[in-house]
Amino acid sequence: MSLLKSINIKKIGKNRLIIYLPKSFRKNNKFNNKETVKMSLKKHDKELIVISKFNYLITLKKEAVSNLNLKHGDSIDVFISKLNVAEKPTYFINNGKIDLLFFIPDNTLKGSKIFVEEVNRLNESYLTICSFHERGSASQIEIKRFVDPYLFGKFLGQLQAEGSKTFMDGLEFCNKSLSEHRDFVDFLYYLGIQKNKIFTKLDYHESIKNIKDEINKFENFFSCKINYISKSNKSRGGSGLKIIVRSTLLSEIVNNSLHSLRKLLASQKLNKEINFFANGFLAKLLSGDGSFEIISKNRNVPQARLYIADWNLDYLNDYASIMSKYGFSPKINHKWKYVRSYCNDELAKKLLKMGAFDNNPNKNKLISFIKSREKYNFH
Repeated sequence: MSLLKSINIKKIGKNRLIIYLPKSFRKNNKFNNKETVKMSLKKHDKELIVISKFNYLITLKKEAVSNLNLKHGDSIDVFISKLNVAEKPTYFINNGKIDLLFFIPDNTLKGSKIFVEEVNRLNESYLTICSFHERGSASQIEIKRFVDPYLFGKFLGQLQAEGSKTFMDGLEFCNKSLSEHRDFVDFLYYLGIQKNKIFTKLDYHESIKNIKDEINKFENFFSCKINYISKSNKSRGGSGLKIIVRSTLLSEIVNNSLHSLRKLLASQKLNKEINFFANGFLAKLLSGDGSFEIISKNRNVPQARLYIADWNLDYLNDYASIMSKYGFSPKINHKWKYVRSYCNDELAKKLLKMGAFDNNPNKNKLISFIKSREKYNFH
């Protein structure tokens, strides 16, 4: 590790803050030009680790400027050391937790190499992840390495049902339920995403007259302001709140996890290692894209059906396969794009226990169905 004390921050152009590494320092250290290194930036009692390319002039990332409150003329200490690239595991579960390092690709979709180093914070493992574009700029995030499988399953289930499939520069989640948004944001915090990385946007139809009430409801619920408000004539008379995290790296890691684990659930038997994840995933998938229907017309004993709707037939095939592993007998309707299965009281109890339809009116139907069946002492 090489230490530079009291390096002055300089400003070039309108907003670019840089540090200049003296020639004597560059000559005496063992780093090659444009080598990927780890830098610890320290200002007073605040410290931040970033991954950078070694050069005589290093541009400070926006994250460093914001977190350390850096400005032209400030003096900081800089520790530069070799980057210890984390070795990717051969399996995605470690001691009952899901290992997110397993799902980090070697390169971004645009071909930029991804560098990962493991760091320890308060006895927990975190991953500092960075990629460099051809033009020299870089993006970086830090996330928890090992995560609870049920919580991660719920998070991916939310994204599968209500996440944007076209926004590739970050994560985007849209739902009318404030409680669903709270669950989503809570997991982002659990993952290690900082509050200043999370943005909110409200899209609403121009015919809505009480939009200020909706805005106040959200801002009071989350104790924060909505970042963007957009009026449109294309939202079918309603409104939708979006949670947005602008990070291509996070988007690629999460979507890689989502695709891989959804396919794994569809293709393999559920076992103790992945059962908790599967429960969380199915629970939130149903809360977002599912519905529960009680059939009692001309019947002495109430019956019920479970639906999941999606325009993507590949997804529907996966959902049907996952449902069958819980004991359902799903059928896909290719015309109207949904998968459906009859649901008995034991399956309904499974759904209730795993948290299906939480924050959703269908939960009351689920409970009502279970109670109605208990009258007939079915087991």
